[in-house]
Amino acid sequence: MKLTVKLKPYKQYLLIAAILVLAINGRLQSKDLNAIIKSFCLEGFKKEFINNNETMNLELGEYICNCFVKRINKNENIDSALEKCKEEALDKFGYKTI
Repeated sequence: MKLTVKLKPYKQYLLIAAILVLAINGRLQSKDLNAIIKSFCLEGFKKEFINNNETMNLELGEYICNCFVKRINKNENIDSALEKCKEEALDKFGYKTI
């Protein structure tokens, strides 16, 4: 199974708009942004499992998305962060592919 976390174009725009509105209003805190990023990550993760007709491992999704948020907060490239998190998950959970 290959895991890809991609947002449909309209969801990307909604995410950006929500972040901008919160930032402009001075209400966006890093914990809020982290929650938004993690939420979209988990949604993509769940859809991949559904599309592949597989039973979702919530612990695996939590691990990958928490790792992803941490790496993004360190200003790591999005694609690189996701790939590294997937590799770590492969080792930790014993999957051959994600």
